[in-house]
Amino acid sequence: MNKVNEEALYKRYAAFFRQKDLSVMESCMPWGICCGDGWLDIIDAACAVVRNHIDSVERSNAFVDECEREGTDLPYGKQEVPYFEFAQIKEKFGTLRLYYDGGDEYIAGVISMAESMSESTCEDCDLPGRIRDGGWIRTLCDACEGGE
Repeated sequence: MNKVNEEALYKRYAAFFRQKDLSVMESCMPWGICCGDGWLDIIDAACAVVRNHIDSVERSNAFVDECEREGTDLPYGKQEVPYFEFAQIKEKFGTLRLYYDGGDEYIAGVISMAESMSESTCEDCDLPGRIRDGGWIRTLCDACEGGE
């Protein structure tokens, strides 16, 4: 991924990319986001949904706290706020791989969906594509596969 797009993701979702500042002995994130720019929107959307989920859990917990202060009973209690950060983002066997620490079942589903979407999205330009095997397995559209 080009550095401009990579830095934009780092800035927009700073809490998810803390490992980028570790050494390569501690994490793979210092190597950067190792895939084509065509998957930028998939990664961005996954990050947005994860951030929204975490924010939603935090808001729900604040509501529970407020109700407890007021003496209002609720049929549910506080949820654990999921910790989440990426450990590595790369292309492998033609699809996007998003490795992360933390999360919950909801986040696992978001990540799985993002990885699945990459199977039909050109890694270079984000148009519809398919997995191509030409020595190196990649997901490309017809134009990018042909070098046009």
